[in-house]
Amino acid sequence: MKLHIFIILLVLSISIVHAQEDRAEMLSRIAYTQKLIDASRVNWTSGETSMSRISLMEFQQRLGLIFSDETGKEEMLRNSQNISVPERSSSTPNYVNWQEKGCVTSVKDQGSCGSCYAFASCALMESYYLRHFQKTLDLSEQYFMMKTKIGNFMGGCKGNNLWVCAGTCIAFGAPLEECCPYKASEEACPKDCTKSYRVGCMVTGGIDGFQAALAESGPIVVGFMVYEDFRDYKTGVYKHVHGKFLGGHAVLLVGYNKEKEYWIAKNSWGGDWGESCDGKGGEKGYFRIGFGECMIELAFMGPFHAVNPGK
Repeated sequence: MKLHIFIILLVLSISIVHAQEDRAEMLSRIAYTQKLIDASRVNWTSGETSMSRISLMEFQQRLGLIFSDETGKEEMLRNSQNISVPERSSSTPNYVNWQEKGCVTSVKDQGSCGSCYAFASCALMESYYLRHFQKTLDLSEQYFMMKTKIGNFMGGCKGNNLWVCAGTCIAFGAPLEECCPYKASEEACPKDCTKSYRVGCMVTGGIDGFQAALAESGPIVVGFMVYEDFRDYKTGVYKHVHGKFLGGHAVLLVGYNKEKEYWIAKNSWGGDWGESCDGKGGEKGYFRIGFGECMIELAFMGPFHAVNPGK
């Protein structure tokens, strides 16, 4: 009995030592990142977050945007043939923030699954219905990501591209969360989840197009390249300073500031990461990122009209 207790205590003490070593390593990494930030004279702060406390492999599991694949592009173009794309204004406001206007839903947490594309897409549709129909929706990311599955290599927790997301927004949309709750795994939804909310979307690019789409159509979905230092982001305008490329990530752009040259984005890593939308207080889970940073202006998915709202 005494030997059994001794072994348990020994295992616990070893676990505590390893945990202390891991934490020391994490704090050292964060301090090193901050040193490079200060040396580079960029305007953001690193710190301990929910993403800092997990392994690099676990962090990478959350990066589910596929940049180099155009699967679904032709289908999206076919589905969007009847979409009337509005002409964009040649001039845009200096500052836009849809969260301040009450047109952005709450921050969610995708968990250990490469479903960022589904969370960003559902967030776009939620914002669209909130702005245009005054409907506050909580849409099912589980349903959306399972509708994007293509064999065993795309969709679900394996990630996807913006073309497939746009096609899914048009053809399927998503029902309410209560019909198919999020599992952070590839579980099918009940067959009776038939009432969906859809939005006509297109994929395009260009910084002027980004700003015009944000100013006139509301929040848009974008992707960017994620590096190691991003998981320790705490607040400020993010610019990459060190670390290797880890993967692509999809988020919802909710605004921009021309004068200070940054985008405002809603993430899907919960409220224990990032800053509030304006960096001053309120719900966390947002971040700011500099214009032209990490290929964020490569392409965006923008909304144009609702497709059979709520049917």
